[in-house]
Amino acid sequence: MRHKLQKLLDERINPMVGQHGGRIDLIDYVNRVAYISMSGGCQGCSSSKATLRDGVEKAIFEAF
Repeated sequence: MRHKLQKLLDERINPMVGQHGGRIDLIDYVNRVAYISMSGGCQGCSSSKATLRDGVEKAIFEAF
């Protein structure tokens, strides 16, 4: 599952957030919980919570 999550981040999510100078990395996957880190333009951005909820979470739930 970790590999599938990383592939989703690399192919679908990071190109989207990369347009704004951001990056999202998978830190760990334990007991069906993904731990991520938002960096670059995402770090400290006022829209980062919305990006996480409406972009990242939605993409993960749709894919899996």
